[in-house]
Amino acid sequence: MDLLLIIFYIALFLSIAYVINKRRIPELPAYALPIFFILKLGYAGLFYYVYTYVYGNGVIVEDPYIFFHDSQVIYNVFYESKEAFFNIFLGLNNEVEYLNQYIERTTKWISTESKIFNDTRNIIRVNVLLHFISNHQILIHFVILTFISFLGIVDVFQWIKRKTSLSPIVLMCLLTLIPSIAFWTGNNLKEQLLFFAFAILLRGIFDKLSVKQRIWRILLGVILALAFKPYVLASLAIVVVFYFTFSKITRNQIFNTVTYFTLGVTLIYISGLHRPITDEISNKQFDFLNVSQGGLYIIPNEEEFYYIELDKLKHFEIDYSTRTAKLTSPTEAFYMEQRSNYKRYPFLLDKVNESYPIYLLLSGANSKVNVTIINYSYLQLLKNIPEALYNCFLEPIPSKNSSRILLLSFAENLGYLLLILLSILFPKSLSTKEKRIIFSLILSGLILTILIGLTTPVAGAIVRYMLPVHFTIVLIFALTFKGNFKRKIKV
Repeated sequence: MDLLLIIFYIALFLSIAYVINKRRIPELPAYALPIFFILKLGYAGLFYYVYTYVYGNGVIVEDPYIFFHDSQVIYNVFYESKEAFFNIFLGLNNEVEYLNQYIERTTKWISTESKIFNDTRNIIRVNVLLHFISNHQILIHFVILTFISFLGIVDVFQWIKRKTSLSPIVLMCLLTLIPSIAFWTGNNLKEQLLFFAFAILLRGIFDKLSVKQRIWRILLGVILALAFKPYVLASLAIVVVFYFTFSKITRNQIFNTVTYFTLGVTLIYISGLHRPITDEISNKQFDFLNVSQGGLYIIPNEEEFYYIELDKLKHFEIDYSTRTAKLTSPTEAFYMEQRSNYKRYPFLLDKVNESYPIYLLLSGANSKVNVTIINYSYLQLLKNIPEALYNCFLEPIPSKNSSRILLLSFAENLGYLLLILLSILFPKSLSTKEKRIIFSLILSGLILTILIGLTTPVAGAIVRYMLPVHFTIVLIFALTFKGNFKRKIKV
């Protein structure tokens, strides 16, 4: 039954892809989109294999499992109490005692904030809804969300195909099969819907569409971007201002861009806006540093956390069912204020047999990169920009201990740099509007890269967060590269 349901959904989406291909994209052979979707499903299968048999022991692990598990627990509440289900699903009641009555077994849902733009809770919500049609099969979640991200690719393709010198097949290969993009948009994680939102937003902003076609793309894209990664939307908002403000600039665009960027940085400092910006980025950086180091965070009271390093966990008994840690022998630890978790103060934790509620238990990251601590300094934030660009475009630098996945990531980064080089060495003639689009895309990519590089000290996480930037590089290459690959394919 479960296998038949998976086959049904795959057949359904292949049929939809075929209809779109025939009616909207005559430049491609009739079965091109179904074939590309099958290839994309191959990456989804690879993702499932890696997180089941490489990282797990025959059972899918980490975020794909956690989001699926938490969503199933919440879904089951629907049949226990519909009122409780909607209170939990919509975030109407977030009292711990109330939640523990129904969803105590969740991990990410209970441990995250209840704010509406919490991307972790939002992807769990999406998975909850999918349970109503998936018969609780995680592979069906993979298939449905993979198809949604594929629709984003198809939408962008319909815009770019009219402006590129690449053949439709080559363009579709670039958009669909670049490894990191295909791999990270073939699962049940946040990247699927973020990627779809980013794609339709780009077309809604830059393509020549009717008002109706433009509005639904922008509205849906804004809602999804806010739900999953608001900073992506913020970068695009700056780009929109640039695109429409400088609509009449025809020469010296690079000089003008640098001039206005410098002026903007100065005005941000003079106005005092640098403080909340620097504080937010510093807090994110500290959060990621904590995650990369791993360890145990316990809650002794309402004001503090105790942090225990990974190698000190042998001094605790961990009870996963009650999410508590019992101290079995004295150990070195650190205490910190919950509102200032970047300042750690060492002390000896010696209350043997005392049990503490667990806030977080993190395994740490194997692919760390060096980041300079900003520590709420606006000047240090600006100094860190070259380091941020280096980390995002070149890390992870290969070493004798590098895994195959990290080596592939480095090779792919070189591929993106090659696309940038080819765009510079072999540019085609562009109209004024096309130049504005290119500069807008470059600005968007730089802003996102800087934000990611400033805050993220883990190469594996950088690869995921850079998906919109990588996609932007592919689009810039397709729009600017002068090649003799434009050839109409007969259907």
